[in-house]
Amino acid sequence: MKRTIMIGARLVRLVRLAGLIALMTAAVACGADGGEPVTVTLLTHSSFPEKPDLFAPFTERTGIKVRVLRGEDAGTLTNQAVLDREHPQGDAIYGIDNTFLSRALAAEIFEVREYDTNGVGDTFTARLDTHRIVPVDYGDVCFNYDIEWFASRSIDPPNTIDDLVDPAYRGLTVVEDPSTSSPGLAFLLATSVAVDDWEKYWQQLAANDVLVVGDWTQAYQVEFTAGGGGDRPIVLSYASSPPADVVFADPPRDDTNVGVVDDACFRQVEYAGVLANSQHADEAEQVVQYMLSPEFQEQLPLSMFVFPAVDEARLPAVFEQFALVAGDPVSLTADEIDAGREGLIDRWIDIVLS
Repeated sequence: MKRTIMIGARLVRLVRLAGLIALMTAAVACGADGGEPVTVTLLTHSSFPEKPDLFAPFTERTGIKVRVLRGEDAGTLTNQAVLDREHPQGDAIYGIDNTFLSRALAAEIFEVREYDTNGVGDTFTARLDTHRIVPVDYGDVCFNYDIEWFASRSIDPPNTIDDLVDPAYRGLTVVEDPSTSSPGLAFLLATSVAVDDWEKYWQQLAANDVLVVGDWTQAYQVEFTAGGGGDRPIVLSYASSPPADVVFADPPRDDTNVGVVDDACFRQVEYAGVLANSQHADEAEQVVQYMLSPEFQEQLPLSMFVFPAVDEARLPAVFEQFALVAGDPVSLTADEIDAGREGLIDRWIDIVLS
């Protein structure tokens, strides 16, 4: 009889424990007050993939939903986040890169959190405040060219950025505005380091009828002959554009029509962090941490055609075959970029746009 009573008591305790666990799980999914599930708004740039299942495994495990709010280029994203610091439009942000990072840090738009960056490559975390931001991916900003366009006209494609100021390439190049676009700023920074007289170089480039547009989407997907059917066969883009050309080819093909000019490329790193004054900071931290998981990282190459920052993340075969890592990219610290960025942009506007 006593044994029966003890077993019955244990069963009651187990039932109560199971009920408590169920209630805790529901609280995580529905919020501490038992209301609607918490939704974290992630601010990002226009290149972020429109994949509704990107955060599905995270939501299934935590009950936290992720709403992606896309803006324009990284420069515009940064500027808007700085302006909205006291009343941010979201809870976390992804896509501010090293060209604009110091502006965001100076404005203190990030909240201090405890991130685990053990799997991230050391080169990305060195001298980085990983309590505010974490590196998510990287790529090299380089010029791309339309292989078929040049071959059909028996014209040699450019080998260096010096070729772009040659009259033979007049009216063939499109670049992004460095005041609003991260790849545009990346190339401006690269020329300030890799070219003896960067002002003269840009004067020559402008005189050679370079087209300047607001962001990468306009440049690559509209103006570039191999990307959007435009009339410019040379575009400022990324060394990882070739695998995108293969993946999205219509009709399908097993080779790329996009070449890369491996000269004066700029190593670009993109970051994520929780925004100061977020309404859901704890949940937003979990979203940012999930972006460093191999599960999320392995989706990046074929979603945004960038390299994952986490060492153990595997690359798809098409990426390994066609994506290029620049041989000697220009790489600057946030302080170096901050010291020269505004002056470079102002002078560039005087040279190119006035």
